[in-house]
Amino acid sequence: MGRFLAGTGNLSNTTHLVLFYFKQNYLSTSYFVIINDMSIKKKTTISLVGDVMLGRKVAKEIKKHGYKYPFEKVYKILKKSDITFANLESPISNVGSPAKNKRITFTAPKEAVRSLKYSGIDIVSLANNHVLDYQKEGMESTLKQLKKFRIKSVGLSFKNLEWKDLDIERFEIVSRRGIKFGFLAYSSIIPKGFLSNDIRPGVMPTLFFKNLVKHDIKELKKKADVVIVSIHMGSEYKKNPGKKQIGYALSAIDAGASLVVGHHPHVTQKIEKYKKGLIFYSLGNFIFDQNPNWRAGVDKGMIAGVTFCGKEIESYQITSVKIKKCQPRLVGAEIEHNI
Repeated sequence: MGRFLAGTGNLSNTTHLVLFYFKQNYLSTSYFVIINDMSIKKKTTISLVGDVMLGRKVAKEIKKHGYKYPFEKVYKILKKSDITFANLESPISNVGSPAKNKRITFTAPKEAVRSLKYSGIDIVSLANNHVLDYQKEGMESTLKQLKKFRIKSVGLSFKNLEWKDLDIERFEIVSRRGIKFGFLAYSSIIPKGFLSNDIRPGVMPTLFFKNLVKHDIKELKKKADVVIVSIHMGSEYKKNPGKKQIGYALSAIDAGASLVVGHHPHVTQKIEKYKKGLIFYSLGNFIFDQNPNWRAGVDKGMIAGVTFCGKEIESYQITSVKIKKCQPRLVGAEIEHNI
């Protein structure tokens, strides 16, 4: 004989639906309890990676091996995440000419956007010192390609919210499992001519950053549950963050960001827990062609996997990668850190 009994109870302000099952026979009596906690918070995982540059030697490898090549060894781990974010270090364009005031300029062929899509990257920062390497034509092409393949972008500013039928938003929101994750991006590295003007967008700067980020996060939090801030900052090839980097990161957390993601040094830097937030000062290179014999550490990067329980950070995992022939390859197992 058996029967079910159902009931609800309020335990520590948590509502539970409890189902009891009782069974008795000639030899034994047994029961089990099912607890359906309607307030259990869902978990969301966000993967963060460093500089993705799809030009120069990387472009040659794509032409030789196909668009899947750059991410072939890592795409599975990125696609397991609910959201993947990267810094796009090169325009994606077959048009435009190199910026005259720059010694180093990058561009990737239009086909390279298929590499991004294949990787599982959902959103990129364009707030860096290369987005206008091939001037406004290269930037327009980049925005069009990202839009075509439904990859979101942040980090540009303009007097209007639209430019040539392309959205120029101060922030982007990605919703997963009922939580709205808002993204902002800035750059402290601004080459001459990279700020916005009357005819085209430009890079979002860190000018008056403390007040700027406070205002932006306040506005974003009207629409988003969690704020993630990307900052292109610091000095190239330095293993430790500088005073300005630390100041930018702490200001963003103080203003309400949960995560700060740093790019630009091309080498990995420390991770810091600050208040309720988490700071990755530099994730290093991810897709790049720099030679480690020229600069130590440029062939190493990190995949940071951050797990949210509802709106709060629960833990993060670090997976190290080593770049060989323009391809990041996993090195060792994930290392998990609880918050």
